[in-house]
Amino acid sequence: MKWTDSTAASDSPPVFGERLVTPYEIPLGSAIISQPETALLRFDRANLDVGALCYLRRSNAPRKGRNNGRIVSRRVDLSSFDAERAKQVARLIVFFSDLVMSGGYRVQTVSRNAANMIRFMDWADATEHSHVLAGGDHAYAAFRAYVRHLRERVDRHEVTLSSAAKEQWMIHKLLAGFSGLHDLHRGVNMLDFGAGWSRTEPPPENELAKVESLCEALFLGFSGLVLDGAKYPLKLAMPKYLGWQDDYLWVFPVRRWCLPPHQWETRRELTLPFWAYDYQRGRLVEAEEIRQHYRDMYTARWMVSNAQAVLNDANADPRHSHRIKSAVVAHNAFVLIFLGQTGMNLSVAGALKWSKEYTVGQEQQGFREIKWRAGGRRYSAVVRMNFLPLFKRYIDLRAYLLGDEDCDDLFLSFGANRTKGPSSMGETVMDTIYGTLEILDPDIKRLRARKLRAAKQDFHIKHSDPATSAQVMGHSENTALQRYSAGSQTTHYSEVSAFFDKVQQAAANRKAILQPGENVPNGVVGHVGTCAAFHDPHAVAENAPVQPDCRQLEGCLFCDKHRVHPDAQDTRKLASCAYVLRQATSVPGAEMFFKPVLDRIHSILDDISALDANAEMVTRVVNEVENDGELDAYWAGKLALLNDLEIAL
Repeated sequence: MKWTDSTAASDSPPVFGERLVTPYEIPLGSAIISQPETALLRFDRANLDVGALCYLRRSNAPRKGRNNGRIVSRRVDLSSFDAERAKQVARLIVFFSDLVMSGGYRVQTVSRNAANMIRFMDWADATEHSHVLAGGDHAYAAFRAYVRHLRERVDRHEVTLSSAAKEQWMIHKLLAGFSGLHDLHRGVNMLDFGAGWSRTEPPPENELAKVESLCEALFLGFSGLVLDGAKYPLKLAMPKYLGWQDDYLWVFPVRRWCLPPHQWETRRELTLPFWAYDYQRGRLVEAEEIRQHYRDMYTARWMVSNAQAVLNDANADPRHSHRIKSAVVAHNAFVLIFLGQTGMNLSVAGALKWSKEYTVGQEQQGFREIKWRAGGRRYSAVVRMNFLPLFKRYIDLRAYLLGDEDCDDLFLSFGANRTKGPSSMGETVMDTIYGTLEILDPDIKRLRARKLRAAKQDFHIKHSDPATSAQVMGHSENTALQRYSAGSQTTHYSEVSAFFDKVQQAAANRKAILQPGENVPNGVVGHVGTCAAFHDPHAVAENAPVQPDCRQLEGCLFCDKHRVHPDAQDTRKLASCAYVLRQATSVPGAEMFFKPVLDRIHSILDDISALDANAEMVTRVVNEVENDGELDAYWAGKLALLNDLEIAL
């Protein structure tokens, strides 16, 4: 028998009574939970009775308080108090607090998570899974049973498959975070994930690059305008992908702040053409040039004179209204850059507080962690190293925007036309900045925060491993693989193409390596092998990284006429070539150029080594070249030349 009142089984009906409760604000700050059974957690406007979980039998009928009828506490069977559960609940409360303090979650989000956890624990205590918070086998068994329970509810049409799938992953996330068991789903017949939360496909790399390059151009240009005291007309550098004749834009301190090239021919049709401003050349026009647009010369002269006065005012006032509007555009552009760099959700970024005291952690695989404290909480963001100068620039821009006003939010909002003081950034910032980007590129794709997060996850998955990726992104490894690792369509196409290229090159390797004792008729012996048909180069694959050229040795390696004897002599040539190339990588740009050549040499050496009885020979020769300096004579001369030129490492 099981009590339907979310209680564990007992020989007699439970007697539910009231108990004292102690309110705790989340995050806890310096508060210490001495009696978790009394804990009533306050999440902004919501109260949750987490302390009731210390009792294995609880009533589902809550006691109402006088505070607008909100739930104050649950009635419990006082005799069902469990001391071990109380310790677990104390840890659970700290877990919820840490999600807010250092996990980057909003209070409202953690409040919903805590409510979900309470409902799950009601189910667990009613189904003989009361030890789920102890972790280990108890947690695995409870989660497996809970998924079964959800599946049965779907079969009875009590909930939709989509809702049940979301619920299972929500509980998985909470249990995994609390217990550290991120493989709870192992061996579990999970509800169809695609029916719940579908994977987020990263945006095509070219679309992401367009958004990021436009935002960076606006941020750098407009932050320079207000922080460095630049003058109008402002020459604003633009990304080359736009394909404009000139890679820049002229900006004026008027409502139509720019006129991109695609609007030049249709300028006459615009509501506000601002004829006095020459958007193509960055100057004010002469009255005679625009006479045809006005009823008389006097009006044309007045328009030019008024435009000059506008320029003078904007250049004389560091806090001119149009300078501040430009600073807001730079602010919004940086928000988009920040979301792409950190992978944060927009709501999480909007809730970040700021303090002038911040530190930058040590370099780790090209990344740095920015850490700061504000309002009693710890914040952090993991970014690429080249983002740090932009971040520091933004902090200066933020100070400019605030002026004499004060706000503890990292990102700001001033309302329409700055009609109110600074406040937290709103959800409309994405639409606002994309509206600006569409002026410059009408075909720009609006990539939302979730897409930007998927792009960052995809980058880390490609350049590291899921565990490292999850650590940088701030979620579980399971989440990294399930929700953000779909890979973009363009990447899939390029990977398939690269696969076939590798197949072609592997076949070319097999063709290039001669049989022991085999000769090449009319072959020309060279310094990386033998050429089977001199002056007749042809690439081993359609997309070979280096095009064959009989005048360049590196081209020989990617030619289908290249042949190598699987002996010590040709092995020494290849190993010596690789050794010399590695010594030359100190020359700027050389490392990128030589990488495909080195990869090709290593690939051929691996194939030689794979032949019968050749592994030991290849290992010995490579060791003699790299450690003993016994290079092939030709390559030894090249190394001596590098040393004479002081290029070698």
